[in-house]
Amino acid sequence: MTKVIGIGIIAFVLFVLQRMVYQRMWNRSLYVKVDFVTKEMFQGETGELIEVVENRKHLPLPILKVKFQTDRNLVFGDKDGSKVTDLFYWNDVFQVGGGEKITRTLTFKAKKRGYYKVLGIDLVSADLFLTTEMVETRHEGCYLYVYPRPFSSPEFRQSLQQLNGEILTKRHLLEDPFEYRGIREYQP
Repeated sequence: MTKVIGIGIIAFVLFVLQRMVYQRMWNRSLYVKVDFVTKEMFQGETGELIEVVENRKHLPLPILKVKFQTDRNLVFGDKDGSKVTDLFYWNDVFQVGGGEKITRTLTFKAKKRGYYKVLGIDLVSADLFLTTEMVETRHEGCYLYVYPRPFSSPEFRQSLQQLNGEILTKRHLLEDPFEYRGIREYQP
């Protein structure tokens, strides 16, 4: 009977000890980065977002949730683990061992032009027995400029040439004060 109580006490002490270790060290040497592959693209093009998780310590993370938000006008192809309301919310779940690096690429299509950024990364982890949840928020500085679609039309190009004055006329709507008109004779 005393052996069972002793084993129970040792198990409880180990449980509390691992819980304290995870609470203090789960986010140390944990590198998480979310970034756009290109910083500029045109409306309607397909782009990529790279998500890198690297655990640079020996302590394994049995569960690590990486959550981030961006604008809903970036339409991601893979909808598993995502939710679209006023923003696009992405949620990835990883199991990261000690010294392990995981890279995931997400493809998206830019629906509208504008300036887009990842608003922040929330990291959620747990201890070995999944009894304690630890949360950290990191601010990312990744951004994307989406320019309007390039417009090409022969009529537009011809009218633009007429506006720029490549076609000579005798009469102008607005006179150019710096236009050369000739030299007049000197008069005293």
